[in-house]
Amino acid sequence: MEGHECLSGHGPDSTDCGKFRDRKLLVRSAILKACGSVVSVVTYDLPDDMLKRRGSRLMVPCYSSKEPIFWGSGIVIECESNASGTYYLTVLTTAMIFKRTNNLQPGDVVVDVGLPDGEELEARVICYDFHYNLVALKVESSCAMPVANMKLVDDVLPMDPEELLPHSFQLRPHSDRVKLVPGELVIGLGRHYRGDLINAVGFYSPDPTGEECTELYGAYFCNHILEDGGPLINRMGQVIGIKFHTRGHPYTTFLPTNIILKWWSHYKKFG
Repeated sequence: MEGHECLSGHGPDSTDCGKFRDRKLLVRSAILKACGSVVSVVTYDLPDDMLKRRGSRLMVPCYSSKEPIFWGSGIVIECESNASGTYYLTVLTTAMIFKRTNNLQPGDVVVDVGLPDGEELEARVICYDFHYNLVALKVESSCAMPVANMKLVDDVLPMDPEELLPHSFQLRPHSDRVKLVPGELVIGLGRHYRGDLINAVGFYSPDPTGEECTELYGAYFCNHILEDGGPLINRMGQVIGIKFHTRGHPYTTFLPTNIILKWWSHYKKFG
């Protein structure tokens, strides 16, 4: 499991060493809780003669001479058994699998999903949204997979304590949302197409993203090596968003689960 962390001690006698070890254990525990639902996503641009063969299984070696036009990660959000004894997996990833191409349409490419055990499955595009930068894929697998534990997010900005005084003693309804405060530790996950898990530790930031999609949040990562489309998790191993890669820059954006789940629910209801 490859990973990079923005954490360091200051020598064997430093009191920070204990905190550093605790933090590393916390990070590893969170990763173990979430990594089972993380997959790789690779997109290939195929010539017309190969596109006609899409009814049969196309293995990567069949078109290995073609360079992939996208490689990234995704998360399994649903796993349903079927009458044939196999399982249908629904995978969410980024719409950059199309936007990084020259006007290619979903039918012009083959998308492969790589499972944690290294198995590669050809995926079918269910739906996509360029505004939210999301794509839903469907693959059929011989084995079941864990689904992502996705939690709604409340971002909490610093407030003047006096603003809270009139409400301090009011009873509030219980919320199952997770709090996300500036500086909160977050972990980005990805999976290499060979099956290896990749991770990077960062911190949530309320800084404006500057993106057209105003629903995006942001985070800073010290070592920014993750591909698009992988999940962002909190210290509890809960998925709080899908991460988008800003190459060469430590600040990256992610779409919170609030929007993701609303978008997916709308599609399932209305198509």
